[in-house]
Amino acid sequence: MAKASSKKWKTETKTVATRIIVGVTTAVITSAVIYFLGFNRSKKASELEIKKNTIQIWKSFMKLENELQPAHDTIFARAVRGELTFEQRRRQDSILSVTFVSDVRKLRDTPDIDADMKTLLNSRSEFKEEELQRYLDYLTRITRLSDTLITDEYRNFFDTRSEFAVYKFT
Repeated sequence: MAKASSKKWKTETKTVATRIIVGVTTAVITSAVIYFLGFNRSKKASELEIKKNTIQIWKSFMKLENELQPAHDTIFARAVRGELTFEQRRRQDSILSVTFVSDVRKLRDTPDIDADMKTLLNSRSEFKEEELQRYLDYLTRITRLSDTLITDEYRNFFDTRSEFAVYKFT
């Protein structure tokens, strides 16, 4: 009986060992195949996907650009009609420009778009920032001049008599 039990134990051990070895070998070979075929690598966006995203960003950018100038024109027209002071106009134009730059930067930071589109958006946001700074410097100088150089007599005449007066200084 001892021999039969010993023989049975050897057979079972071989069967268990074979199953373990087959399972481990299968897992290792499958992992190696997946690794070498490249399934584990992160995928870059395809050219079609990049073009699609770039077109979408371009449309959004054009929408922003087309809304910007009419908004600036509206602020200017309100200032010409005397509805806005220098300070109110400066504030509204500044808010409009800063919002535009922020929106363009969000578009620029969108993943999977063309490098040329990113360059265009970056240069447009930089130009708008520089333009805003020049505008603010100009308005500061104009405000200083209007406050210091114009006499009260001329200021009152300019405000009431001139049909071409753009701003009311008082």
